[in-house]
Amino acid sequence: MTFNILLKIGQLLLAITAALCVGGFLFTLWIYRDISAEVLEAEYGNPPSQFVVIDGVRVHFRDEGEGTPIILVHGHWGSLFQWDSWMPTLLQTHRVIRFDLTSHGLTGVDPSGNYTNERAVSLLERLADRLELETFHLAGTSIGGMVAYKYAAANPERVLSLALINSGGLKNPARGPDDRYQMAWWFDGLAYYTPKSIVANILRGVAGDPQNISDDVVDQWYRFNMRDGQREAEIERNRQFTVGRTTEELNVITAPTLLMWGEANSNLPLSQVDEFKKRLVNAPISTKTYDGVGHNVTYENPKESVRDYLEFLCSVSMEKNDPSRASCG
Repeated sequence: MTFNILLKIGQLLLAITAALCVGGFLFTLWIYRDISAEVLEAEYGNPPSQFVVIDGVRVHFRDEGEGTPIILVHGHWGSLFQWDSWMPTLLQTHRVIRFDLTSHGLTGVDPSGNYTNERAVSLLERLADRLELETFHLAGTSIGGMVAYKYAAANPERVLSLALINSGGLKNPARGPDDRYQMAWWFDGLAYYTPKSIVANILRGVAGDPQNISDDVVDQWYRFNMRDGQREAEIERNRQFTVGRTTEELNVITAPTLLMWGEANSNLPLSQVDEFKKRLVNAPISTKTYDGVGHNVTYENPKESVRDYLEFLCSVSMEKNDPSRASCG
């Protein structure tokens, strides 16, 4: 076989390899393409869902029930549906407002490109103003806990009580002085290649018992993450993330505070409860922990956790002579 023939065969193999790589890349882009907002809203945005434009952001929220208001703030990669298991119990006695953070659920991207915690607190404040809430109970899980305590620190006169459920917010020395994420080189690739298995591994990997995270929950989280522009926005959120003035903010909170934690939380270990207690020096503190439960309490132990939360609300209502105390046994 002559050199020219070998050269042509080599060139052909390279061309075939290049074509396969390009074809595979284009196929990946097609398989993991965005899901339109219209499709997701048709599936998940029916009543009682509502939408309101706040500072350029079309915020998805639900406002249900009667009584003293509660605002619930979901966790990272989640949505307001993260609280579904609590709703039947809470709605018996309270008005409950829950909303999707930007780059999450049906709220979607923030046209400003600002995904800082300060921006999240500002949108929460404006939503409360729009709904004419003078005072309310406030609860948040994971990153939602951080948004909640930052709001409580800045608006002590409006927060009747605070519940932090596996809350983020404590500084991690490994991330440097401002606690920013050190983004891996491959992280941007999640904007184009995001198999459902990644979402499943994230959700079930931080659960005490992976079987407590259903396929339906994984599918919902995955579909919201695939919304138009959502993946790029989440990457930007991680780039902008910093916990800020954690100690100073927790020090000034005076609202009665409930710390709820999964004892099997590998993401944020149980030892962080004591760290929060050390900083909440001016707040009456209650604590509930759950054996065998990981990071997502509302999925892993909904019945006991909502009962504990309602008992906490009752104790606060009795102390404050709140009308909702009438529903407490």
